[in-house]
Formats: sequence, structure tokens, C-alpha cells
Amino acid sequence: MDRPAAAGTGRVYSYDDWLQNLAGCDMHSAVQIIAAWQDIKTGDEIRLHPDVALVVAAVNPGQRLVIRGGIPVANGPSPFDFTWSFVLRAQQDRVTRLIVRERYACTRPWASLLVEPVQAIDFVMTRKMRRTIKNRAERAA
Repeated sequence: MDRPAAAGTGRVYSYDDWLQNLAGCDMHSAVQIIAAWQDIKTGDEIRLHPDVALVVAAVNPGQRLVIRGGIPVANGPSPFDFTWSFVLRAQQDRVTRLIVRERYACTRPWASLLVEPVQAIDFVMTRKMRRTIKNRAERAA
């Protein structure tokens, strides 16, 4: 099943997605839960861009989502394998911690030249995404 970016919750919740849209991703954060995006399954695709999809590697609703893939370069295979995980951990006092991790495994010697700048950008984007999710969750509570 083909799904929009960050299916299951409503996109990536970063700087109103303007950075992604500069790259042609056409992302817009949802302001409410979209029922059609809630039934995500292992093997589903999540589109980051019209030409790029990651695959759901593991999902346990309400606990974790792991997506995996890579971005093809010059019509060839991706020079890295990538996983992006979102894990919810219940804490004391009805608090839930969101843990977001990205992992890259370079499959070509030069891939780190591409991955390292991407990781710096992802750090900034992920930080904003976590803050936005936190604010929305606290408002809903």
C-alpha cells in the first residue's frame, strides 16, 4: 500500500515541511489524526518524495514504527541502507517518551560523503519534529 510521508500520524511535523518541499517532496503536516493513515502494516510504503519510498520494516501500534530503505543515486541503487525508528516508552506519571533514531549502513565507500551532511540536516529536522509532536500531544492531553 502506498502511503504519504510519515503515514500513521500525519507527516513529519517539521518546519511546516518547507525544507522538504524545496526538494519536491510536497509535504504538509496534518493538524488532526487522519483515520485512513492509522492502519499501517509491515511492507507498506511511506513516500518521502514522489520518487522515493521507505518500507515499513516493523510496526507495533502504539509502541513502535520502523521504516527502512535508501535513496537511489543516479538511477542506481542506494549507496546506504537506512532505518528510521519511532518508539514510545511509557514513563511514570502518565508520561510517554518518544525515541527517534536513524541508522545508516554505507554500502559504498563514498557513501559517507553523502550521509554525513544528511545526518546534520536530519538532526535539526528531527529536533523540530519531536518538539511539534510533544506540543500537540500535550495540547490533546
